[in-house]
Amino acid sequence: MEIPPSFIKGFGTAIALIMPIGIQNAFVLRQGIRRQYVFLSAFICVCIDAALITAGVMGMGKLMTSNPLLMGVAQWGGAAFLFYFGARCFRRVFQDSSMTINTEDQTVETFQRFLINVFALSLLNPHTFLDTIVLIGSIGGQYTDFQRTLFVSGTVTASAVWFFGLAYGAALLRPLFQKPIAWKILDTLVGCLVWWIAYSLIFGDMMSTQAL
Repeated sequence: MEIPPSFIKGFGTAIALIMPIGIQNAFVLRQGIRRQYVFLSAFICVCIDAALITAGVMGMGKLMTSNPLLMGVAQWGGAAFLFYFGARCFRRVFQDSSMTINTEDQTVETFQRFLINVFALSLLNPHTFLDTIVLIGSIGGQYTDFQRTLFVSGTVTASAVWFFGLAYGAALLRPLFQKPIAWKILDTLVGCLVWWIAYSLIFGDMMSTQAL
C-alpha cells in the first residue's frame, strides 16, 4: 500500500523540527532516565503537539503572527519561565543529584510538579508555538480537507515515534546517570540551553527590531 505524499511530508516536516535538542526533549530524556512518569511525559508531549499542529493547520498560526499582543505575551512570559527553569537546573548542579526513589509522602507533590513542568515547558515556550502552529501549520494549511488530515496524521505519528522512542530509549543511559557528575553535566547543559533560548527570545527580538 502506497503511503500518501501528504502523510510523508507531514512526518518529515515534524521530525525535522522535533529532533534537534530542545527543552521538551531534554525533559522527556530526564524522565526516561529517572524512570518517572515515562509514558505520561511522552504521551502529554505528543498530545500537546497534536493539538497545536491541528490549531495551526486550521488557521491559528495566521492569527498569532498578526496579533502583536499575543506574540508579546508568548515572548516575555515564555522567557520569564525559561529563566526560572534554568535557575532550578543550575541549583541542582550544586546538589548531589544521583537517582533516588521517592517515598510515598512525596508522590503527590512530585506528580504535581511533573504536570506543571511538562505543560509549562510545552506551552510557555514560544519556540513550540513557532514550530507547531506557525511553521507546520502554514505548510499543512495549504492542503485541502482530506490531504490536510493526512498531513496532520503524519506530523502526529512523527511526534509519537520521537517522544516515545526518546522516553524509553533513555533507559539505556540509566547506568551512566547513577553517578551524580552525570546529572550535574546534564543539568548544566539544560540550564545553558534554556537560558540561551530565553536570551534569544528577548534580546534577539530586540536586535532584529533595531535592525529594521
